Amino acid sequence: YCMIKEARWVAQHFHTTPDSPCASFFEVLQRLENSQQAHLATHGEFNRADPIESHLSLNDGKKLYFPLWLTTTSPVTADLIVLSACESNLSGPDTAGLLTPIGIGPSLAAAGAKTVVGTLWPCEGLAATYFSYYFYQLAAAYPNKPWHHIVAEARQKVRKMHTNDVKTL
Repeated sequence: YCMIKEARWVAQHFHTTPDSPCASFFEVLQRLENSQQAHLATHGEFNRADPIESHLSLNDGKKLYFPLWLTTTSPVTADLIVLSACESNLSGPDTAGLLTPIGIGPSLAAAGAKTVVGTLWPCEGLAATYFSYYFYQLAAAYPNKPWHHIVAEARQKVRKMHTNDVKTL
């Protein structure tokens, strides 16, 4: 439910409609290669023991996953990719002994994405939805502000939310 609501908010921000859930590998690759901005609201898993096995879930029920290694198969031309998925930006100490960048977000950056926004921790659906809401509100209000400032401000807004804010959203 949270991912559907998040997808609607994001689509409204971009003046478009959300893509249908459960896209295929090919649809995801095609969109990453041909989109200026992309927002993926899905589950993500970073496999610390074998980072190449890390993935984004396209359909949990059918066990359809977008594996990390698939990002190397075609260029990613997006200026911005937002990964609303758990552990989507893990790298560094969690990949000790491996050639970096490794991890979902860093591999998309290595494939050509100019900016990748993701999380370093498991993120509950509601928190991800609220973060995306504030992220895009701030991006629209301050189009020249650097992405890392928008991320920091959106995170602060989520932390300062009150019960009434939650009910309103």
